[in-house]
Amino acid sequence: MKLGIASYYISGVYEMGDRLGFKFDDMKIEHEWYTAPEDLHPTFGTVKKGTLCGHKFTMSGMVNGEAKVSLIYVHKICDDVVKTPAIDNKIHIEGMPKALDISIDGMMPLDESYVTSAAPSVNVIPMVVDGTSGFIQALDLKVVTPLK
Repeated sequence: MKLGIASYYISGVYEMGDRLGFKFDDMKIEHEWYTAPEDLHPTFGTVKKGTLCGHKFTMSGMVNGEAKVSLIYVHKICDDVVKTPAIDNKIHIEGMPKALDISIDGMMPLDESYVTSAAPSVNVIPMVVDGTSGFIQALDLKVVTPLK
């Protein structure tokens, strides 16, 4: 599962690294999983106490043993009940002259984060249809506007 999920998101790490001028010599992938502290009741059914209810993936592009670009992705259900790992829509950039923290609220539903897996693909359809032919990096598309 670790490599399957990472393969879905890791291209974002490579694209960010490329845009920043990094040539990674290694990619570090960490995977943590979490179990339900009690029976959980998401919209699709019941998740029994003690069974898997969440994952946290950290994918880091490495240069000489130092993480230069990291993407942390949390996938879980029932955020209102299960607080760990925390889900948020934040971007943190460390650089010169200082660090930058951005919070993006309201773009993705946080109560059942599995919905976020489909949302980026669905929301980018209009930009892909209107785009030029051939391969286009996600950052080269027009700004993505979430569909309602």
